[in-house]
Amino acid sequence: MKFSASDIESGIAVVSCTFIYGALVATPSLSSLMFVASMSKFNIDREHASLPFLLCYTIKNAFGPVIGFLGSIFGLKKIILFGSFLSSAAIGACFFAEDMVTITILWGVAFGFSFGLGVSFLPQVLSMHFSKHLDKSIGIIVGGECIVSFFLTLLTDYSLKSYGLSGTFLILSCVVLHSVPAAMLIRRPKNVEKSERLIEKLTEKVEPDTYEERLPCNLRVELQLSQNEYDGQITSPVTVKESEKSLDKKSSLSVFKVFLDPTYILILVTQGAMLYIYTMINIILIDVSIDHGVSTTEAVYILASFQVADAIGRFTLGFVTDYGCLSKANFLAACFAAIGLLLIAFIWIKGFVGMMAFIIAVGFFKGGLLMISPSIVMHYIAKDYHSMAVASRCFLYTPVSFTQAPLIGHFRDTLQSYDGLICILVGICCASSIISILIPPFVRFRERKKDLQHRQESGG
Repeated sequence: MKFSASDIESGIAVVSCTFIYGALVATPSLSSLMFVASMSKFNIDREHASLPFLLCYTIKNAFGPVIGFLGSIFGLKKIILFGSFLSSAAIGACFFAEDMVTITILWGVAFGFSFGLGVSFLPQVLSMHFSKHLDKSIGIIVGGECIVSFFLTLLTDYSLKSYGLSGTFLILSCVVLHSVPAAMLIRRPKNVEKSERLIEKLTEKVEPDTYEERLPCNLRVELQLSQNEYDGQITSPVTVKESEKSLDKKSSLSVFKVFLDPTYILILVTQGAMLYIYTMINIILIDVSIDHGVSTTEAVYILASFQVADAIGRFTLGFVTDYGCLSKANFLAACFAAIGLLLIAFIWIKGFVGMMAFIIAVGFFKGGLLMISPSIVMHYIAKDYHSMAVASRCFLYTPVSFTQAPLIGHFRDTLQSYDGLICILVGICCASSIISILIPPFVRFRERKKDLQHRQESGG
């Protein structure tokens, strides 16, 4: 079986993105181990120990619009490369930290921003190489992160016992540094470059308002650049005239208009909720497992199993949407509902076997949420806004993230139980499931509004 040059380019893109995503995202997912180790080393309570590991996600998403803007100015590859290098430097600097404040600045702020630079545009890189199988390709890179997380969990557990917290930071820095050469392999597909050059030539030779009259009848064709599909329908293709207007009139700042789109606002709510649940489970998993009768050693195996189940969900659940079994919005709603139901049962689960079964099921559906996350943005939002929309999709997590550390401290240190916190997560899952179902109706309303405006302009 022969592979074309474009197939090889796409394969290299998947491998490179998988390694970058795995190295950068797997590192903060170790927060459950680092959280417990920090409490022991610095003799602090849970609220203060969890702060840098939660702040990391907060900073990443708070700077989402800034990262999206930088990507539109400097290009995807440069931002990914710089973010990969800066991430390694920030983690390595934690080796010299003597208190939790320094770790909060280096891990929470510096690493949070830099790992956002490194991973925010990877789905957009894949979207240039894949169209039909985008969900599966994204599932591969986010699933690869789980495989890296599995081995990093074992490595981190060994490192914490052998070299302590400071030595572990240095080892993780070396692991993350390997994402730099992977970022160097990222290339733009040749067909994308040819399309852009064709648009430039057409727009140079054609007058904006009169090109339809100057072209012969048989040459009046629409150059189809992208398609936005929802509920089995395809919107109008992008024409040469529309692309020309985009090139001539849209400034870089216009990408911020996506925040005025009601559809995108709904997506922001669901993605913020997804990250809130994801980070909360990552932080408290080992601690809550010990509370439910699991030994410290067994808790590490539970965390590793969680990552394996997560990987299976990311690798396999992309077929559900790619083959049309469920729409992306309905798939998102189903995953939220499943996690909510499992969390209800979690309150009464005790022992290693019960915890293992529960965490494998939650990890599977959590993998589905993370797999569909960037894809749902690119599916329902116009292509012109992808850089900003994908990078900022978890922006609403930023304000609510400041409730996480106080909630952890209140429920576990004050009330001596995580049960109340679990109930809050169940409520978030239920609300997010309902909001996910509302996304397609909002898309249809937006498209009808656009069609009405076009007809009015044509009539005028």
